[in-house]
Amino acid sequence: MIAANALSGQAIGKQSLHELTGLQFAYADQLSCIHIFSIVLGLGALNTVLQGFYNVWQVSQNKFKPLLRLTPLIMYYVGFASIFGFTEWAWENLGLVCILLTPYSSLINCRMIVSNVIKQESKWFPVTSLWYLLFPLNRFLPMWIETTKTTPGGSRILVDESIVAWFIFLVIFAKVMFFVSGTIK
Repeated sequence: MIAANALSGQAIGKQSLHELTGLQFAYADQLSCIHIFSIVLGLGALNTVLQGFYNVWQVSQNKFKPLLRLTPLIMYYVGFASIFGFTEWAWENLGLVCILLTPYSSLINCRMIVSNVIKQESKWFPVTSLWYLLFPLNRFLPMWIETTKTTPGGSRILVDESIVAWFIFLVIFAKVMFFVSGTIK
């Protein structure tokens, strides 16, 4: 995407599909190239996880215990889905969503590497991923708690979505730093 922006001399990621190609269909004005790029990356990552499930299933004698070790990847996708499924902020700030997911991805990789090197059992259910459920809570709590805040699309929310994202990033980043410093010692 960066190369395409540089070669074309314009922000392709911000242009709609209609502006770029002249296509006429229902969502051509709302769908930008960065959305298509994100969907393609997401499908590629989903393919990787499904391939991991298939490989573990074929090789392992005990079929279900090794599959539990893939739970952190599933929880990563649950976090991804809760961000895009329950916020308008995510669709407007795709780059910031990538930055928001980076600490959790790093934590998953660090834990897997450390547990493999020292032959230690890794946690099969990562509690850290539950922080991403603050996005759906922010959307559903206004059903029971009175609030006047709304998103640009008109949905009621408890706290601004960018503040929720910033809070989640800081909490998970701190967790990664504690894990790294504890591992180094």
